Parts: sequence; structure tokens; C-alpha cells
Amino acid sequence: MEYEVRVAEVDGEVVGFVGWRGSRILALYVAEAWRGRREVGTALLAEAESAIRRKDFKEIRVMVDADASPAQRFYLRHDYEPQQGRDHEDFVWMTKRL
Repeated sequence: MEYEVRVAEVDGEVVGFVGWRGSRILALYVAEAWRGRREVGTALLAEAESAIRRKDFKEIRVMVDADASPAQRFYLRHDYEPQQGRDHEDFVWMTKRL
């Protein structure tokens, strides 16, 4: 499986990126000045989800820092659900059925 990345730019400036491999989102980052503007993170997530869906995966997974409430809220708004078991106490897996 190859690692895929998409970059968000505004007026030639990189304001965020998303990276995934298979059905796992490995990183989603939005520049601090652009956080809270839902269009950047939402657009990046939608791009990754669309690409993952086209490969016939039935579920998307992302690991979120257990203390990262804004990140957890972001994924919850996009229909991701936290999983009961944790692989590591500092992280929580969140999944979305496609």
C-alpha cells in the first residue's frame, strides 16, 4: 500500500495536509492560523475519505491523542466513533463506517 498525501493551499500558502495509507488516516494538520475554520480540515478529511472509499474499504480509522479534545470533537462532527479498547493509554482509535 502506498502512502497518499493531499495539501491545502490558500493564495499559494500551504495551510494544511492530510496523509493516509490504506484505510488509516495517519496525519491531518491545519496551520494554527486556519484552525477553527472548518472548511480547511473538513475539505482535507473529505478528500481522504473519498480516496479511501474509492478503494472499496468499508471503514476508516484514525488514532487521536487521548487529550486532544478539539481533534476528537472534529472527528465526532464527521461521524467518527471512539472505540472502547485502547492500544495505548495516550491514544484513542476513532472509526467511521463507509
